[in-house]
Amino acid sequence: MDRPEVLEKLLATMQTEEYRQSLRAAKSTPEHKEVMTRVMREAWVSNRDIYMSYFSSEEYREHFRENNPMYDPDIRAKHKQSVSSPEHKDLLSQIQTIHWQDPKFRQKVIEGLAATWRLTGFNGLNDKVAKFFDEHGVIYEREYLPFKDKPLVYDFAFPDIKVLLEVMGCRWHCCPTHVSCWKDRKDRRKWEIELRIEFDQYKRVEAEARGWILVYLWEHSVPGTEYYVE
Repeated sequence: MDRPEVLEKLLATMQTEEYRQSLRAAKSTPEHKEVMTRVMREAWVSNRDIYMSYFSSEEYREHFRENNPMYDPDIRAKHKQSVSSPEHKDLLSQIQTIHWQDPKFRQKVIEGLAATWRLTGFNGLNDKVAKFFDEHGVIYEREYLPFKDKPLVYDFAFPDIKVLLEVMGCRWHCCPTHVSCWKDRKDRRKWEIELRIEFDQYKRVEAEARGWILVYLWEHSVPGTEYYVE
């Protein structure tokens, strides 16, 4: 049997429904997902500089623009009109709310956030706290990642005494003292608020399980902030 005939038979087999079903079944196994996750992670770590160099190149940008339909003005206009419609927003909210009621889905979202490199950002509130520490000669680490296996970022850390500090904006982190400042927000759905609360709890559990003390500093206790209470 010559090579072209072998390739033809192989291609014919790959196009059968039986083959596709067996392939889908193999890909859905936990073992396959675990292997692929490990392979992709190792490939990214080993070749990060190469990937980043390509993704930031003009060649990649040009290729992306040419092959991305969202760069077509007409398609962009239609898409913007569609997603901004009340019907679309309503439907999306219903779907997300239904998904969020599934405990497995909630856990996947939390774990997904924990598995992602998340920098909390040098916001104004954190800057105020950092300035206070600097003025009083406090030694600290900022945007600290204490765990090698999970890239969870904490606002401030004092590694010598294993203390982590999270600066909590009353509005963003759903302050129990100022319930009205987040409960009545029209731009945040109930499941989004619950996600923020659960992720904060996840970070606390992870820290305490590894022997760290996690301290919260709420915005309303920082002078000069919107919700400051004397």
